[in-house]
Amino acid sequence: AFRAMASMLKQGGVVVVVSDRDLAGTGEPVCFFGRRVTLPSAAVLLALRTGAPLMGTFAHRDRLGRISGRFTPVLDLGQRRARLPDGKMPSRTLRAAVAEGMKEVSALLEREIRRRPSQWVVLQPLFDRLESGESASEAKEVDLPGHAARAAL
Repeated sequence: AFRAMASMLKQGGVVVVVSDRDLAGTGEPVCFFGRRVTLPSAAVLLALRTGAPLMGTFAHRDRLGRISGRFTPVLDLGQRRARLPDGKMPSRTLRAAVAEGMKEVSALLEREIRRRPSQWVVLQPLFDRLESGESASEAKEVDLPGHAARAAL
């Protein structure tokens, strides 16, 4: 699937990747709403490998059930970093760039979810692991305007 998405981007196409939950359990560790979670890194890796711009896409359902969407400005992932003769980034540079890019994605998701918390639909636990030494009664609250979600649920 990754090669097909990369090929589509190299041909000038558009690829949409859900990035607010790590369903496969293979994501990159990041701080998200003050908690350590993993989020999928495919969008960042695709942008870094292909040079394609990466931007957030967010949908909003209004009171009448109509859905609209918007794009964020392009995230700066440093795609212009030094590359090898074959156009690829050295693996150490790529790993660091993915980690930095994931921080940008996490911050973007937090900003957008805080803007409209009722629009974020999560159907499985995201904050299901307690931090080392933390009991369920000590679990942090996720700070969303108008909402308080138990981080350990």
